[in-house]
Amino acid sequence: TLTSITDTVLNVTEVENNTNISLDNSAITVTDAATLNDATAINGFTEGQVTLNVVQDTVSNITSIDLIDSNEVSMAAAAVTVTDAASLANATAINGFTNAQVTLNSVQDSYSNLVSIIESSNTELDMSNAHVRVTDKVDFVKVNQLIANTSKLVTVDNISDEKALLAVINI
Repeated sequence: TLTSITDTVLNVTEVENNTNISLDNSAITVTDAATLNDATAINGFTEGQVTLNVVQDTVSNITSIDLIDSNEVSMAAAAVTVTDAASLANATAINGFTNAQVTLNSVQDSYSNLVSIIESSNTELDMSNAHVRVTDKVDFVKVNQLIANTSKLVTVDNISDEKALLAVINI
């Protein structure tokens, strides 16, 4: 019987599958990227607390992890990577789930909300490598601001500006 274990999702699962070892009351710390499925499965291994150091999943699944009783599964200090498109509301909520960095792989929202994400970007919230989709009408200057804040593709649903300026961004 182990009182605690700190290891990867795979190794913790292998220990659980070993009939000679019991994790029934162990405190478990998962050191690599865990999904909702991983968190749920590992929570089922023990009556002790599961601490996730890294979470990588969709907006919906990360929200579901946070809804698990924090005495059972904690992501309060987890570095989080959101794998699908997040809005300002999603990013703000997920940033509240942890005191560590939240990395957004993709953002999709109105221009003003995307600017709010950019302005709140710091050591806790990062969209510098996110695919960006702006859902409302923008102009050349606004598109350039979005381009300047990510290394990935910026998709625009609706743009309006002078023809010469649109040619600069190949529209």
